Amino acid sequence: MVGALTIIVSLLTDYPLGARRLVPFRIHLVLDVAMGVLLAASPWLFGFAERIWWPHMLVGIIYIVAPFLTRRT
Repeated sequence: MVGALTIIVSLLTDYPLGARRLVPFRIHLVLDVAMGVLLAASPWLFGFAERIWWPHMLVGIIYIVAPFLTRRT
């Protein structure tokens, strides 16, 4: 779900790769952080942490950190 939402938001973001340019870039970055938090917490929120948690945590952290390393101009 996070992957599909990322694609949709990316297509609607106001930046060179955006198809419709409806979402301001700053909002895109905020959504990336929010999706990262959700993805990192999902194993515990949805009750499957005892089976596997580290890929969700790893990708969630990348989603959280990437916007802070992104040039916003």
